[in-house]
Amino acid sequence: MRHLKLASFKVFEGARANCGEHLSFETTQGQWKYSVAIPLSSFLASAPKVVELEAEVSKGSVRFECIDLKSHAEIGSKYIVDKPGRVRFKLLVEGRSGSPAIMVRNAAADGKAAVGAIFSAVTADHVLDAELRALKAKTWDYWHYSYELGEGARVEATIDGIMPMHRLNQKIMFHLLKTGFGDISGKRIVDVACASGFHTMEMARQGGRMVGVDIDAPSIEQARFLQQCSDVKAVRDIRFELSGLHGFKPPEPFDIGFCSGLFYHLLDPVGGAQALFNLVKEGAVVHSHIVDSAEAIMALADSSKYKCCFDGEFALMPSRSMLERIFAHVGFKVKSFSPRDVVSDAEIDSLAPEFSTLFASGNTAYYLLTK
Repeated sequence: MRHLKLASFKVFEGARANCGEHLSFETTQGQWKYSVAIPLSSFLASAPKVVELEAEVSKGSVRFECIDLKSHAEIGSKYIVDKPGRVRFKLLVEGRSGSPAIMVRNAAADGKAAVGAIFSAVTADHVLDAELRALKAKTWDYWHYSYELGEGARVEATIDGIMPMHRLNQKIMFHLLKTGFGDISGKRIVDVACASGFHTMEMARQGGRMVGVDIDAPSIEQARFLQQCSDVKAVRDIRFELSGLHGFKPPEPFDIGFCSGLFYHLLDPVGGAQALFNLVKEGAVVHSHIVDSAEAIMALADSSKYKCCFDGEFALMPSRSMLERIFAHVGFKVKSFSPRDVVSDAEIDSLAPEFSTLFASGNTAYYLLTK
């Protein structure tokens, strides 16, 4: 066990700190502003390393995290103390090049300065594999899905209550997959906009030879981390690639395409549909949120109208019939479905209200596309 020298701290403009028996601090005003850094270079003989801290926050909200002071890149996990109290917690430090440090940041949404202290920071001995996996999961701020990480570890979806919706969406899509294409065992399937691989991995468990593609780098990193946690060969054999739909150019087409939650984000949905058509030999199953309109329209939408849009995003939200026309235009034979065509009202009504509304109000559609 090694003790980190708290007296080697660095203070950023607007913050205050003093080190006697412990390191007391007052953060800079403004959410996520750097306040106090404690260098780790002389402390880390190797990485990854787990550091156990004892700290107290008497006012405000504080995030403790591991960063590289040179590149400002995150190099480990983070921990937020958002109410007064004294706590012990662990941080995973994954990198030791550059200028690794533990950073104290103001986490308060109102930006008001926080007050606290760090009493000790020591290397943690006898860290179990489950704890390492859980700490690794905390290196990402957002998880779209919940996952079992193995060894008793688990990561929860960031949005409370969202997983029943994801499971119902998967049930509907897998029903259409079986209806349209039968047993997927042995078939080459591309999961476009795969996120962290929730659907991809389940199709692999069912025998699909899977490739997952997403334009979001953190999602692909999460998927590859989850592969490392899995002892299922089919899951570890999935190929995850960082790419958008338009730019993905495999050497040969796949048998089937699978696409959940993408088309209402695309600024070029016709080009996206053509790219999907070119990717597959048999067809695809697609889920999309839609505008509840009988007309074939595209509506400008943002997160104030539709929770499925990202904050700050302006999306072209299609109506059900508009997506039908687009898919038919590029050459697919199209069958469209509402959630109630596949699952019961009781299953939809069992979701949390904000999610059941998406399924019950005409704002969700499914498409079975064949050639």
